[in-house]
Amino acid sequence: HSPLTLVLYGYSLAGLFWLFAVNPISTANFMTTKQLWLPSLLFAVFSTVIPFTLFLTGLSRVSPTGASIASGSETIIASLFAFIFLGESLVMSQIFGAILILGAIILLILAHSQTQQEPQDIPN
Repeated sequence: HSPLTLVLYGYSLAGLFWLFAVNPISTANFMTTKQLWLPSLLFAVFSTVIPFTLFLTGLSRVSPTGASIASGSETIIASLFAFIFLGESLVMSQIFGAILILGAIILLILAHSQTQQEPQDIPN
């Protein structure tokens, strides 16, 4: 499927879930009263729909190993961004988790590089 189709399916299922999780009428009333429709729509498009579509498009252009590395490193990059630019703090369990993720990514890269090496000729 194309990235746009996957985004449509994903957000449609999420929307159906939220119809049962929250009261849509009270949510619509709140959004109307506070005049939040346009800011919410812009936030949804620019923070989720566009990035997710670009991410899925990029995944279709790289190898499965590259896609795994990109997906695995996303959490670490977001955490570092929050730490450096937003002043968030990191606790030891988060740091340990990041180390485990980095270790898995390194193992994945090493395994991929070993499978990419050309086989040696065996003398007769």
